[in-house]
Amino acid sequence: EKVEEEYLGRVFSVFGLIHMIAMPIGMLVFGPLSNTVDASLLILFSGIGMVAISMLVFLKRDFIKLGIK
Repeated sequence: EKVEEEYLGRVFSVFGLIHMIAMPIGMLVFGPLSNTVDASLLILFSGIGMVAISMLVFLKRDFIKLGIK
């Protein structure tokens, strides 16, 4: 969807807020986890998870364009 120009500042503010909230949550989860699991494995599985989520979002968007929900 296209956001009207007058609302772009608000949209970017929401994105920034989400990123600022996600960072401490990630530190709380992955900080203690890195003490028990090798950091390279955490990075590997985090990358795999990000690719999987990206593919799901991409496929969902294609289904929405086709009218399939």
